[in-house]
Amino acid sequence: MAQRQLLSDASNELRSPLTRLQVALELVWQRSGEQAEKELSRMETEIERLNELIGRLLELSRLEAGVDSAHAEKVDVRELLEELVADTQFEAAAMG
Repeated sequence: MAQRQLLSDASNELRSPLTRLQVALELVWQRSGEQAEKELSRMETEIERLNELIGRLLELSRLEAGVDSAHAEKVDVRELLEELVADTQFEAAAMG
């Protein structure tokens, strides 16, 4: 029970700073030139991933509470692996 509450609380607490970060990112997109486009795009991708992770935490909390037990989601393993490779390449490029 305490673990479910922790998941729910953490998910909800992460939503507010994530929303503020999304707004700040949008403002930077409006002001910046082409040089920062790659980095901004990467930030946007990470924000979307955080948002998805938070959603999954909330879903896990609901599932453990017995709510929405009929909901199942398929995962495209190829897409997941392509994202992991892109992440690794981005980090490797940043490290030289």
